[in-house]
Amino acid sequence: MIELARACSAALVLLTALLAPGLAPTVAAAGPRVPAAAAAGVSTGSAPGAAPVQLVVSLQSVAPAVASPAADTTVSVTITSAASTPITGVTVQAVLGTKRFSERGAISQWLGASPTVPAAGRVVATAPQPATQPAPGSTPASSPGSTPGATPAATGLTIAPKASTTLSLTIPHGQLDSGRPFAALPLTIETLVAGTPRAGQRTILPWVARDQQYEKLDLSMVLPVTLPATPTLFTGTTAEQAKAWTSAIGPDSELVQRLGATTGHPVTWMVDPAVLGGPQTAGNRARQDASSSPTTTPTLPTPTGTTTPGAAASPAATPNPATSPGTGAATASPPAPAPTNAAPDPNLTEIQGLTDSLAERLKNRGSQHPVWALPTADPDVAALATHRPSMALATQLFATDPSPLDSALGTSVDRGVTWPADGRWSAERAEDLRAASGGYPSHDALVSTDSLAPANGLTAQAVASTAGNRLLAYDANLSAIASGSRGRSGQALVQEFLGESLVLLGQREGTRRTVLVAFDRAMRTDPATLGQLLTAVSTTPWLTVGSTQPLLTANAPQTPLASTPPAGSDPALLTGDAVADLDRAQQTVHGMAEVLSRSNPAYAPTWTSVVTQLASTRWRGHPGAWDATRSALSRSLTALRDGVQVAPSTINFLTDRGAIQLTIVNRLPYTLSGIDVLLETSSAKLRVEDPPSVTVAGNSQATVTVNVEAYGSGTVPVVARLATPSGAPLGQPATVSMNVRPTGVGVFVGIAAVLALVVVLGLIRSVRRQPTRAERDLGYHPATEPGPATSAPPSPAPSTGPRPDPSTDAAAKDPHV
Repeated sequence: MIELARACSAALVLLTALLAPGLAPTVAAAGPRVPAAAAAGVSTGSAPGAAPVQLVVSLQSVAPAVASPAADTTVSVTITSAASTPITGVTVQAVLGTKRFSERGAISQWLGASPTVPAAGRVVATAPQPATQPAPGSTPASSPGSTPGATPAATGLTIAPKASTTLSLTIPHGQLDSGRPFAALPLTIETLVAGTPRAGQRTILPWVARDQQYEKLDLSMVLPVTLPATPTLFTGTTAEQAKAWTSAIGPDSELVQRLGATTGHPVTWMVDPAVLGGPQTAGNRARQDASSSPTTTPTLPTPTGTTTPGAAASPAATPNPATSPGTGAATASPPAPAPTNAAPDPNLTEIQGLTDSLAERLKNRGSQHPVWALPTADPDVAALATHRPSMALATQLFATDPSPLDSALGTSVDRGVTWPADGRWSAERAEDLRAASGGYPSHDALVSTDSLAPANGLTAQAVASTAGNRLLAYDANLSAIASGSRGRSGQALVQEFLGESLVLLGQREGTRRTVLVAFDRAMRTDPATLGQLLTAVSTTPWLTVGSTQPLLTANAPQTPLASTPPAGSDPALLTGDAVADLDRAQQTVHGMAEVLSRSNPAYAPTWTSVVTQLASTRWRGHPGAWDATRSALSRSLTALRDGVQVAPSTINFLTDRGAIQLTIVNRLPYTLSGIDVLLETSSAKLRVEDPPSVTVAGNSQATVTVNVEAYGSGTVPVVARLATPSGAPLGQPATVSMNVRPTGVGVFVGIAAVLALVVVLGLIRSVRRQPTRAERDLGYHPATEPGPATSAPPSPAPSTGPRPDPSTDAAAKDPHV
């Protein structure tokens, strides 16, 4: 009968609208959703076939949050008009559905779907009157009474354009009895215009019977205390840093307000020590405080004409990549240091006050808030286990020294819990992480229940073990709801969380179990909603909220891992190439620290901090902010590295052996000590010796003497490079052109000329030689010898006797024989 009455009423109103269009409210052709309202758990669904009405329904409160047979339930909603004309005849009704939820995640799916209008089910309450005085722009058209289950009359409120009003619906307890010990009831709040359902808002109404017919769930919660993805926390000017730190950890920040919302509730705080470090490390800040002449630390320059993301936004805001640093021209040189007797930078003093205040709050947290320490900067262990960093970088990321929180909080904190951002765990990951971290002392892992294989389709226990590690498994569905990842906030989030916990309870209602909830690092839950949730769970009859500390010693049964990894986490930004870039940046920082440590002892910890921050988990989901920070670091390190160089020159070297002078130019405002000058030449005409290390004052130049030995003439290029004592390059290579003319060459040329003359004269003599005696005796005359022509003497008659012995004849003719 109820459904028939509603159908008749709708037909009557539709006929009236056709006959008298002027009586119906003017609406737009489409009913767009309001993004802000949607995030708060509101709906603008409309009836199929009806003209969409721009009404937004948001859930304000449910009292009590858990229905029971002992009391009625009051539901308050706010109705907002997005139309440009008044909407008349607005009423609200609560429709109880018949759907049962027995599977994990089914509630979130039902809530996330667009509500069907009219909703299936029975009407259990109506509200034609506002709960309080009409809001500005909203006037009651009539105030007829109504009873549950009755079809509302075509009367109600008139809502002015862009106005809103609040209505309350009281659901009698007799309307909610499901006949079961407990249930998560589907409830739809419908908005009607002139009696026709036009929009709906879904929620969950948990219900429990008087008698407890279940074993309670022991609930523990972990809240991250980490920094937002804001580049100017560690880059930019000190004024920009102070603004970013105020937004991140100041008294009005979401982080501090969330900590305040946990007051009186047992919640474990998982703290990144970087929240207490400021732009410098805590140890360096302590040294600066103890010094009577503080130094100004270098800051990473921010490009001019660009907007740094996150500087003016809330900590949870996503930076806009289009306005990220790195897209415009940058000022590449670091600022000049302050004189040794200068007063401390007021911006750094402000940041120190913020970190000191937060440290005091953590120190005075009370026994309800145990602290688990993350490695400094909360490195992305899930990505680093796959793409291992160098040992130098791993040493910075996973320091084995006591946590900086120990000194800040005055007690030793537990730092044995590893929290991979993707919630996964495996034997291979455990081994890879052990190798990548250099043996960081972690023995427990905070993982998702989705990474564990379910037994008979049931959600895994909160404590398990595998591969020698204790696994603290947070409930994937409850943690996502509590973190605001399902798009709801306020009372809508609370009702969804309670309903999902009832579904979990129904899996094994006769077994006492422990449930762990871990809020995501990028949680969207505002402080007010967090307070509502903690208050609600503390009074929920099937939940007992307690500390996480017993989980660290509870029995951990061996549990198989899921064959498919959990999904839903933001992708890692630390790819293999990105980790390699960080390795190179750390090498540059280490090298620059070797030559800067004497004049600027704050350099190494400050810049190392920036490198380690780039390995943080916080950048997941914020690629624009990560790129901005990396670009600023790269530009600044390049400016520092290239701030010193050998001046190119041309030198005339006119000796065999001697010394030349090279000029080292330092354009940085810092004194550089222990710079090595490396000279290279590929010619055998010249041999150069590397000079001793040199020190160059800031914004000045120095000369270095180089011993040179020449072996030949010509133009010889000499490449001059600068390096730190460990071999890290400084500046760009410079070429010194040497015109070599050694003095010993003239002597060698003279000797060579004499030898050449001797050879030539020998050749001439051999050509113009006199005839030998034998030749003269035989009457030989060279054809080239000039002389008068004479007749040849007659030839002697040939001898017929024996031929005389030549030796005897010669002896006879020689008067000396």
